[in-house]
Amino acid sequence: MDGIGANQAWGASVSGTGDVNGDGAPDVLVGAPGAYGFWVTQPGRARIFSGADGTVLRTFLGTNGDQLGKSVSRAGDVDGDGTPDVAIGAPTADVGGETDAGVVRIHSGASGALLSTLTGSLFSDLFGTSVAGAGDVNADGIPDLVVAAPYADPGGFDEAGQVKLLSVAGIPPGSTPFGTGCAGTGGIAPSIAAFGGPPGAGNPTFGLAVTRGLGGAPALLFLGSLPYPAGLPLGGCSLHLDGAVLAVPPPAFLSGPFGSAGAGHRLQGLPIPGDPALVGASAHFQWAVLDLGSPNGLFTTSDALSVTVF
Repeated sequence: MDGIGANQAWGASVSGTGDVNGDGAPDVLVGAPGAYGFWVTQPGRARIFSGADGTVLRTFLGTNGDQLGKSVSRAGDVDGDGTPDVAIGAPTADVGGETDAGVVRIHSGASGALLSTLTGSLFSDLFGTSVAGAGDVNADGIPDLVVAAPYADPGGFDEAGQVKLLSVAGIPPGSTPFGTGCAGTGGIAPSIAAFGGPPGAGNPTFGLAVTRGLGGAPALLFLGSLPYPAGLPLGGCSLHLDGAVLAVPPPAFLSGPFGSAGAGHRLQGLPIPGDPALVGASAHFQWAVLDLGSPNGLFTTSDALSVTVF
């Protein structure tokens, strides 16, 4: 696996990924933060190679000056599709006008699609200089990440550095949880969360996650035009949506061992168009998960989440 040009810094970072192409052999992720593109300086590049025969399976490219590939890591199965995903650092990417704040991009191992972006926040933090998968630290079913920003200034100490343990999913600004989930097998209720950053107009990576569902079970996301905090009783569970209620296709099978209580999760992307008319619009969401151990003997429901675009 040789570099293909001068000054690419090919191999500045390497990581095993697990088996991303389903051939039974673990694959390899390699970063080249010094790679150049046409008319851009050091956008950086990372590639996944087949562990079986060395062919290129996925290629990830940065933008001008990002140095994508300075760090790479296996991220675990973040989106719950059964294939391990990858995290790639770009420490000199600019964020919100802050030069070299840095980012970490999380990509699907199965398709290469961008799942989520974790960002630094201040000038020259170099967030993403190193990144590592941390496993599921907060027990929400979704793997977490450890990211270093070696030139951050915590406590006012110049370039003291900082390491953050970060969850991919959570409740970002613009999102408000309400209602309660319905416990199923093992007495565990599924939960709803957002990922991919806040619900800003033009955010292509925004989406919703279900966590702590029954492993291997099918789940379906529902959208309501109005919230119903009190809930409509459904045989021991509650529907917290009102007005026009629609299913958001497609249904998805959760990760984890089949039938394992609380072991399943899945991410479903809901890209937000960059239309200014959407600013201030709200929508309300809730998951249903097939679970014969629920009070109604058929399905459990998560808590609900109101999302307002800004």
